[in-house]
Amino acid sequence: MLTPRVSSLSDLLAAGMSATTIRRRFHRILPGVFCQEEPTWFDRCMAVTLWRPDALLSHRTAARLYGWIDEPTTVEALVDASARLRPPGWLTLRGRTQGACDEVLGLPVTTREQTLIDCAVVLTADATYTSAKSSPPTAGAVTRRVSGDPSAAARSLPSCSASSSPFSQTRRAALTVFSAVECARS
Repeated sequence: MLTPRVSSLSDLLAAGMSATTIRRRFHRILPGVFCQEEPTWFDRCMAVTLWRPDALLSHRTAARLYGWIDEPTTVEALVDASARLRPPGWLTLRGRTQGACDEVLGLPVTTREQTLIDCAVVLTADATYTSAKSSPPTAGAVTRRVSGDPSAAARSLPSCSASSSPFSQTRRAALTVFSAVECARS
C-alpha cells in the first residue's frame, strides 16, 4: 500500500498501520506527522500544514515556493496569534492574523505582495531587490497592501530605527519594497 511521503498519524493508522510499525518505519517530523524517509525542506513545509491546518507559509518559505530565492534553512509560517506552540529549531512560527493567501504546489502561502513585504523586513536590501525583480507584484498592489502613501513612508524614513515601533518598521519595509518594485520595473 502506497502512502504519501508525509502523512498524519491518523491517516497512517486508518491505512492499517500499527503505532509500532509507524515508530519503526517513519521519521517523526512534528507531533502527529511522519515521513517515510529523512524529510526534505519541502516535506517539512507539507508537515507544517498537516500539523497546523491553519498555518500559512510565509516570509522566506513563501519566497522560495514562489521561486524568488534559494532554499532557506528554516521553514517560516504564520499561525493564529493565540496559539502557544513549541516548534523545533528548523521551524519559525509567527503569531499574526492571517489575511489573503495563495496556493503554491498545493501549499497555502502568503500573497506575493505580503511575501515581498515580509521579506523586506527579514532579508537584506539586495535580496529584496532580487526577489522583486524576479517576479514583482505591481507597485499599486504593494501600495494598496500597505495602505499608505509611499512618499509619506519616505518622509518618515529618517525617524525609523531598529528600536522604532512596529508600525514605523512596517512603513520602512513598505518603502523598501516599493523602491525595489519600482527599480525592478525600470
